[in-house]
Amino acid sequence: MYAAAGAWFILLSMLTTADCCLAQDASREMVQWRTGRQFEKFSKSPISVSWQNAELRSHLMQFSRSQQIAIVLDRRVDPNQLVDLKVKNVSLEQFLLRIAQASGTKFCRFGDCYYVGPASNAERLLGINAILTSGRQNKRSLLSQTAAMSWPRLTTPQDVLKQLSTANNFEVKGIEEIEHDLMTELNIPAMRLDMRLALLLSQFDCWFKQSKSKRVISITQPPDELKASMRLAGYNADAALLKRLKFAAPSCKITTTKSTINVSGPAAELEMARNIAIESFKPKLRSMDDKRFQLNITNKRGLILKAVAEQLAMEVLVADDCQEILEDVILVEVKDATLEMLLTAILANTDCEYSQEGETLRLYRR
Repeated sequence: MYAAAGAWFILLSMLTTADCCLAQDASREMVQWRTGRQFEKFSKSPISVSWQNAELRSHLMQFSRSQQIAIVLDRRVDPNQLVDLKVKNVSLEQFLLRIAQASGTKFCRFGDCYYVGPASNAERLLGINAILTSGRQNKRSLLSQTAAMSWPRLTTPQDVLKQLSTANNFEVKGIEEIEHDLMTELNIPAMRLDMRLALLLSQFDCWFKQSKSKRVISITQPPDELKASMRLAGYNADAALLKRLKFAAPSCKITTTKSTINVSGPAAELEMARNIAIESFKPKLRSMDDKRFQLNITNKRGLILKAVAEQLAMEVLVADDCQEILEDVILVEVKDATLEMLLTAILANTDCEYSQEGETLRLYRR
């Protein structure tokens, strides 16, 4: 007889992704973030994720590290709220849109990372990102200095600003205007100083202004009613989509090229137009034979099997005489492996083997 293996997998509430990249205790290492073309390519790749009764921050950060996509969760969002989510073969931004809907937040791309936070700030940062990334900057100017940004848990925003000012040789005025807080850890890829300041200060409803001396940054109120131009690449701008975009963003100017949609107007409408474009996207799916897996993890065999099965939208059925192997804690290390190679590694040193029948994976005794 076969029994569904779900009882063995209650502890596993996050399961990802197109290449099944699971990292063991990745939080102890600096992540090699995807940036530039790698970031763009992965944002359009199909992923599958299943969360059940999952704490938002811990699961979002685990996903971020395992997929090498930097994600910033705003300090004002409840990190412990529980989220139920299951998506199959959606793009990364479609996944983030579902996360935002489930958690009462919004998201935007900001440089080579994603920001998730309150609606007003996400819309503002979307507009700021469009403005800062579209214009040419003097590479020698203070605000164009590029570096990664990270800080440990319990760091204050004042500490971060002092570190930035020391590293970049500028003075901060009005630092007392920023609310005191002990922030969670952060690690994001390199971006310009103006973007790092924006990402930090916006979470405290503050902004910044550069003085005429160029070496003084003053803390100010955040900008309102931003207008910007946003470029949406990789979308099929057919007549139906353009009609929906114009309806959702009536104040915006919308133009297209072969594979790009350009939208100019208020940031709030840019966000609405972007979401419609994201929803319209159809990721290119890969066959099972084309998929390759990378895995380096120590965990219960049953939890690892469940993760793989969920990522492939398969059901695991385990014969009664194989149930005991699910509790074994094992180390699995594979790179660029086929599904057959991966499953063989998971079942190594057991008397059990598997068969695949459509979307069902069966484990039985030899």
